[in-house]
Formats: sequence, C-alpha cells, structure tokens
Amino acid sequence: MPRRKVISLFLVLIFIVVFSAGCGGDASVIARVNGEKILQSQLEDRIALIKSGLASQGYSLQEGQDDELLGQIEDEAMNQLIDEALLMQQAKKEGVSVSNDVVQEQIRLMKKQFGTEVFKQLLSQQKLTEDKLAEQIKIQLTAEALFNKVTSDISVDAETLKAIFEKNPAKYEQAKVAHILIAVDENAPEEKVKAAREKAQNLISKLNNGEDFAEVAKNNSEDAQSAENGGVIDYYFTRDDTSLVKEFVDGAFQVEVGQISKEPVRSPYGFHIIKVLDKKDTFEELEASLEGQVLNEQKNEAFSDFFNKAKSEAKIENLK
Repeated sequence: MPRRKVISLFLVLIFIVVFSAGCGGDASVIARVNGEKILQSQLEDRIALIKSGLASQGYSLQEGQDDELLGQIEDEAMNQLIDEALLMQQAKKEGVSVSNDVVQEQIRLMKKQFGTEVFKQLLSQQKLTEDKLAEQIKIQLTAEALFNKVTSDISVDAETLKAIFEKNPAKYEQAKVAHILIAVDENAPEEKVKAAREKAQNLISKLNNGEDFAEVAKNNSEDAQSAENGGVIDYYFTRDDTSLVKEFVDGAFQVEVGQISKEPVRSPYGFHIIKVLDKKDTFEELEASLEGQVLNEQKNEAFSDFFNKAKSEAKIENLK
C-alpha cells in the first residue's frame, strides 16, 4: 500500500513517551504548574526516552552536530511534562479518575497481544519499567475520560451536516481503488526510472487489451500487501487522506469508476497503475461518515479550547 513516508520527531509510541514520577536523580525544580513541581530528573528521563524512540527509528543524534534538533527535543520534552501536569490537574477538578485496576487490565491485554517476552523486550528497548508504563497508561486513559466528559454534550444534526457537505462536496468524496506498483526509488538513476515507467506502461497496454487487473496485480505488483488481494486497497479514502501519498490520491480522483489510469502515476514509491473500484459522492452515501468526521472535528476543537483556556489561566513557571 502506498502509505506516506512519515518521519515524525515527536510522534512516538506508548512505549516511548512516559510521565516520570521524578524519583531519584537531580531533584532541582525546573518548572512549576500551579505549584506542582517538575524536576530536572523528569526532563532528563523524557529527553532520553524521546531520543531512544528516535534511535529505534534509525536516527542517531550527536552533540555538536545536531544541537538545533536536540534543543527542539528538550523544548518538546518540557512542553509534554507541563501539559501532562495540567491535564491531570484539570481531570481532578472535573472529577475524572482512572482506577489502578483499569490500568493493570490494559497492561494485561498488552502482554497478551505481544506475548510476555516481547513485551519485556519492548520495555527494555525503551528503558522503561512496568511501573512507568502504568503511569503513562493512566495519563492516557485519564485524558480520554476527560475528553469524553468535556465533549459529551456536542452533537450535530442532519441539516447542519447537509449544509457542510453542500459547501464543498468534493472534499468529502470517497474512492476505493486497486493498484499495481512498479517500485523505483525517487532518487534512482534515470535509466532505472525509465525502465520502471516502461514496465508500467506495458502493463497498462495489457490491461487495455483485456487482461484481468487482479491477476496482473498478483503477478506484477511490488506492493506485496495489496498484491495478494488483487491490488485492492480495502478501504475508502478522501482527497485529504494523509495516510496515502498525495500523488497517489490525486491520481486516483482523476480516474472514473471502473477505469484505470491512462498513464502510470508517479509517487515516491514508484509508478502506480490505479483502477477505481467505487466512489461515494452523494450526501446520502456519505452522511454516516461525514457525521463522524464533523463530530470529531467539533469535539477536538471544543477540547482544545477547554485545554487552552486552562493553560492560559494556569500559573506556569519555567525556571530553566
């Protein structure tokens, strides 16, 4: 599947970002949030964990060479700690809490999903203990519970949805496609790019002459995941979908239902031959998904306003 290549500096998995209790190490106070202390040891732990997460993605940061990036990591680590402290304070004010039993059940499910040994390896790779993981899970579950409470009264009616849809129907149109990928690196020499393009063009000729798309995909596509399914990417996407590369999405919406792309579509992954299997473009077809999308946007905006207001009213002292 032509998934977007994402290099996210601060988007890290649950095993990477940890709310540290600040036990041990340098006890110097570097910040206060409404009087609650954040310690140097907490900041150092968070920085180390972010760097460890980046290292697991193949990034190695060196002082003197990556000072600007290291500075960004320190700023982000501090912001995370401040936001987490404030979030837990707001949850307490709203009467929101998560029991330790619920947290331990989540850990049990994770052990079951990964297997005990793999679970331990993941913790070890990120220099985590099970107790620290439990603390982070508690914060995440508390955040979800607070979000649900703050946004519980938000709803959207059919009339509002239809008005939103009619302002820009193309934005909400959805497509489902199959594709054949002839892979070539975006920085490959011109001769390799030319060879890949010609191969894709030859396959388009075969398809235009009646060969079955699914069979051609199974035998030729270099996207192994979708090739097994005859090239089918088994979900609908919009023009704004960020899980697929833009070139692919743009190419897909230029093709009519039941047709294939007239020319190979170039993306960072190579050349795609796209067949559009279905499109949804009426309000009736899209109402359910549109409701979820709009409701999610409105809830996110409401919670963001709630949290930003709390932050603007908080006494935050950065002592670094």
